[in-house]
Amino acid sequence: MKKSFPFRSLKYLSKLYLIASGVLLNIIIMTVVIYGFYKANMLGVTAEDILIKSADKISPKAPTVANLIRKISQETDDSRMFHGLELSTWSGKGASNSSQSLVVNNSLEQNSALKFVTNTKELLRALQAAKQGRTIVLRPGKYKIKQRKIKIGNSGSEVAPIIVKAENLGEVDIELDSLDGFYIDKPYWIFENLRIKGTCVKDSRCEHAFHVVGKGSNAIIRNNIVTDFNAAVKVNGIKYGKTSHYPDFGRVENNTFYNNAVRDTDNPVATLDILAVSDWIVRDNFIADFVKGRGNKISYAGFFKGNGSRNVFERNLIICRLNLKSKGGGQVGLSFGGGGTGKASCRHQQCEVENSSGIIRHNLIMNCNDVAVYLNKSKDTEIYNNTLINTLGIDVRFSQSNAVIANNLLTGRIKNRNAGSSKKINNIVISLSDIEDYYRNPVDGDFSVANGDEMINQGVNLQALEKDFCGKSRGPLAVDIGAFEYTEANSVCNPFQM
Repeated sequence: MKKSFPFRSLKYLSKLYLIASGVLLNIIIMTVVIYGFYKANMLGVTAEDILIKSADKISPKAPTVANLIRKISQETDDSRMFHGLELSTWSGKGASNSSQSLVVNNSLEQNSALKFVTNTKELLRALQAAKQGRTIVLRPGKYKIKQRKIKIGNSGSEVAPIIVKAENLGEVDIELDSLDGFYIDKPYWIFENLRIKGTCVKDSRCEHAFHVVGKGSNAIIRNNIVTDFNAAVKVNGIKYGKTSHYPDFGRVENNTFYNNAVRDTDNPVATLDILAVSDWIVRDNFIADFVKGRGNKISYAGFFKGNGSRNVFERNLIICRLNLKSKGGGQVGLSFGGGGTGKASCRHQQCEVENSSGIIRHNLIMNCNDVAVYLNKSKDTEIYNNTLINTLGIDVRFSQSNAVIANNLLTGRIKNRNAGSSKKINNIVISLSDIEDYYRNPVDGDFSVANGDEMINQGVNLQALEKDFCGKSRGPLAVDIGAFEYTEANSVCNPFQM
């Protein structure tokens, strides 16, 4: 009788071979990887360096995989995020419905320079007709605007700006279905006390509440509540004929910016997208929940980039994730350089440096699953007296970037990347699990000092008298470390109830 071929035995042997070769291959791969990390460590290159560099390499073609690789190296904890904070009744840093006008005018009815409007049509006409010194006052109510951009007509002046305002914040709601929002291309315009909400059906349409361009220098955006835009404030230069103009000397102060949902868009998401300008100040704002749900899923609270100079971030409260959850992306706090700028958009088409002589000081930045501060080709930067909690820390990246980093208290790390350089002075860098050794209960906004030995009067002295996060005088001597200056039994303001 003819014997049949032992197929069962062959199948068994094949399985055994595959298992054995698989185990052997994995041993070889793991050996190579471990040896590679060992050699890299001997050369001063950390595992985190390798992971970040790998993510940077593959990010253009595989952003989702790159984000997953970056997450391996992150040191943030979602369990420390806030829960259930109702932003519609926010009373902390920035603008809130209990805020009054920052420019007090007790005789509105008698001022002949006032123009009162009661509906959308009157508002649009007033914006076109306003002359120097005119104040457009929106009567209480709701104003719905649906058009690509909201144009203004004339220029204000230094002594006679044009002001657009509600008498009190919370009395006027503007609902925008608009790509550009208020298009500020003339100098000396002020927008104040407005509650503005993006109402577009598609997130990719609601780009900006304010777009400051070209000749729109000395713009002021203050004490407004702005929600549901990809880049609530956009600033950039434009050409008039062959000459480029840049809207320098602007201010964004005492505003509240947030989104009620993850932004469902491939477009850039950066609450303050400020490009190619100089001498801007961003201060005393609250920025939260700027999560990008599509594309590269990287978003920013705010950045200056495009070869500007002497721009300042100070006394801002940034909570990258407050009520919104990340969908695999990364949220960055404040940046000079952002993701970089194309040559055509840079100031005078020069892009070697993204920002020069910038300052980031007295800010509180929390709950970013990427870095709190990111420098990308940022020259001569000062980063001092900030408190950075539950973030990856600070990155100083590329050879054009150099920074003095002093008097900061942070979880995570301070890292020079891709030949970036920094001088570090009197910083406290701790693990997240140790934060309550320094602040009593930061999750609930209690930043009173738990143990001041390492913090109080331990900072390097400032060059001038300044104000801390709470607006309290500090310096130039005997400066505390972090965003808060402690006096009167070490008590400080509550950032969530100011």
